[in-house]
Amino acid sequence: MSARTGTPARINLSLVMVVLLAGVAAPVSGQQPTEPQVKTHVVKKGDTLWGLAGFYFTNPLLWPTIFEANRDVVEDPHWIYPKEVLRIPDVESGLPVVVRSEEPSSAGPQEQPYSPSESVRPVAHTRFWTEPPPVDSRREDDLALTRLPPYPVSPSEYWSAAWLEDATALGIRGKLLSLADPVSQKDKLPQYLHPFDEVLFGWLRGGELVLGDSMMVVSVGKAVGTFGQLIQPVALVRIDSIGENVASAVVLRQYGRARVGDLLITAAELPRFERVRPVVVTDGVEGRLIGWLEREPLYGTLDDGFIDLGAEDGLTVGDEFVAYVPARPGPGNTMALPAEPVARVHVIKVMPNNATVRVMDASSTALQAGVRVQLVRKIPAN
Repeated sequence: MSARTGTPARINLSLVMVVLLAGVAAPVSGQQPTEPQVKTHVVKKGDTLWGLAGFYFTNPLLWPTIFEANRDVVEDPHWIYPKEVLRIPDVESGLPVVVRSEEPSSAGPQEQPYSPSESVRPVAHTRFWTEPPPVDSRREDDLALTRLPPYPVSPSEYWSAAWLEDATALGIRGKLLSLADPVSQKDKLPQYLHPFDEVLFGWLRGGELVLGDSMMVVSVGKAVGTFGQLIQPVALVRIDSIGENVASAVVLRQYGRARVGDLLITAAELPRFERVRPVVVTDGVEGRLIGWLEREPLYGTLDDGFIDLGAEDGLTVGDEFVAYVPARPGPGNTMALPAEPVARVHVIKVMPNNATVRVMDASSTALQAGVRVQLVRKIPAN
């Protein structure tokens, strides 16, 4: 009898163990690895990439990290719009990386005393060159295959940039009169011309207008030395109709404040930009900052200024300069202080004898007219 009753007991015990083991193993086998949550930010009125980097990273100079993570949303880093959803990358994994094209010399660059009169330098880098950060070998191949060089500037960045020129050489075609909408005639001209607004221009018969042509509305500011007046883009418009002495146009892009009397000129053709990386140059051409677009002191990056070098000096859009304080005597003339870089600027528009530059990073807010600049990276010629 015991032999007969023992068999079912063993079977029951085995079934219980199988059920218990299955209950323990099931959650383990079905468990899915948790995906890291991507932090996002919905843009509100007044937000900037500079401000978002300061809020999320406690360092506004890291704004390019957010820009690079949202290239599919943000076309121009100077313009973000309400309700856009931006990805906020992890500050450590989202920092820019540099992929080396060759192994650096083990000896590294040798420091040399700076002399503006030297025509030949024995080193392959400028005095402001620093060793790039190392790249994770596990990511280097992927980055080298997928990351393309950026364009020097975007079309909107180029067209919206102010420049210095003699106002009499602008080729003026007309002057801004008012809004074309009859309902708005009793209102004052708004500070900004918004896209699709209709505007009226009194046009000069000496300057031909053609239906469908793209024209630029600009305001003329004060003269900056002998380089010309400050020309500030206001809007890009398209000519829609032409009367005997009045023409109407529709606003395509807005760039700045509009006032009655602003000038209508032919829009410059957009230069053809190539996706190439600037190369390090030695003994780059030197010049000076000659002024700023805004009268207020420099508070951060993305401010625009002007330098006394231009196309006649071989400059092209995309060239990079370092602004620096030259070597000088130390306190009490007991030591000689070396040349000290204080900012990096990027050329965004070139005229014959001057260029417009944009501050990309700065270590000092003491940038004033007269500060020296030196070319450190250049867009290679085709």
